[in-house]
Order: sequence, then C-alpha cells, then structure tokens
Amino acid sequence: MRESEQPVELLSLETLPGHYTQLRFRVPPSLANPQPGRYCRISNGNLSGLMPIMRVKGDVLECLYRNGHETPLPERLLDGRLTAVLQGNAWKTMPDEFHTVFLAQNEGLASVVHAAERLHYGNLQIMLTAFLEFDDGPPFTPKPSQILLPGLPPEALACAPLLEDWGIASRLADPDDRRMPRPGWFSGTAVRLTEIWLENTVAGNYRLVCCGTQRFVDAVSNLADRRGLPVDTAVLPI
Repeated sequence: MRESEQPVELLSLETLPGHYTQLRFRVPPSLANPQPGRYCRISNGNLSGLMPIMRVKGDVLECLYRNGHETPLPERLLDGRLTAVLQGNAWKTMPDEFHTVFLAQNEGLASVVHAAERLHYGNLQIMLTAFLEFDDGPPFTPKPSQILLPGLPPEALACAPLLEDWGIASRLADPDDRRMPRPGWFSGTAVRLTEIWLENTVAGNYRLVCCGTQRFVDAVSNLADRRGLPVDTAVLPI
C-alpha cells in the first residue's frame, strides 16, 4: 500500500562540509520510527528532495542532503508547507551470527549512521565495519583511524570520526582515480576496497549491507554473489 504524505515541521538546517546539509524535522507518529535504509521524500508542493534518514530522536528525524552546484535545495524548501513520505527498503539490523559490513556512497552514509547508532546503543554483541565512498568531500573532517583493519592497503587509514567513536572500524574511498590521491584515502571504489579486505582478512560469516545509487548497489550485489555472501540493499534513486 502506498504511504501518504504527512505534514512535517523543519526545526533546523545546518551546513556541513562537502556540500552537505543536515536537516531536523518534527514528524507525526506515523513517521517517527523508520527503519535504517529508508529515506524521506520532503516536498513543499513545488519542489521535492530525497533525504536519507541519519538519526531518530523521539518525534524528530535528522536527515542528510547532498547539494548540487545550484542553489541548495534545502534553502529553496523553506518556502511553503512541508510534507514527507517514507520510501526505500528497510535493512535488517537485528543481531545475528554475521559480521555486518556496511558500504555507502555519498549521502548513503546517513543510513549507515542510523543503523550503527541503533546497534551501538543497543549494547548488541555484533561486529561492524564500514567502507564509505565519496565523489567529493565527505560531510565530516576525516581523521586517521586508530582501529586496525588487517588486509587493507597501507595508505587506507582515513576514517569517519563518529563511527570511530563508537568503536566501528571505517575507511574512506575516492572513486575518481584521475584525481591526486587524498591522504589516507583508498584510490578506488568502496566496493573494490571491500573486496581487497575480504580477500586478505580472516575467514568469517560476513553480510554486506549497502546504500547508494542503483549502479553502486548492483556492484555490491555482484561482489556478494561472487563471494557467496548475503546482501541487504537500499537504493537511492538520485
């Protein structure tokens, strides 16, 4: 059954590095408990934008939006009555015997944070690793990771600080190999970095969980098929 649009209130709008915006919305009860992997379509009647959900705090949703090179969409959404509808596939985030490996592309990071925060604060005994790909800069300041990930290329040291604070190993990948290498980043896709790690790390029960464009998700699914791993996907139709 198609979900209907619901009125929402924009509480705050914060500009982040890398041409990203973090938005906080107060939402009705029907939207207040979305599962990781889903996203909001926010509209003011004339314009709409897809925003992955990054955090849920009571009746407040925090979403992440990647701006283009025009006037940022969040600023243009300030005019008019806002509505939202949930879309996308929910991830399976219950603890199981698998080591969960997150792969995210650009604003797909939001779904990783959403899932990782639930698992972290749920005090669940589950292994988590994240490989994150950004076409441009990320919405945070990278730092060298203090969490070892044996089997990775030695240059792959940069991580997402928030995940690091939660004890979750992460690494960053730059898919544009025409660019000068970014210090601490892997030059190549997150999918290729994950493949290298799986080839060189200890054997285990791994499950891939990803969020990105259809092309990105297809690449992750192909990797999962080749290695015989279960995979959970969320496609951002951007």
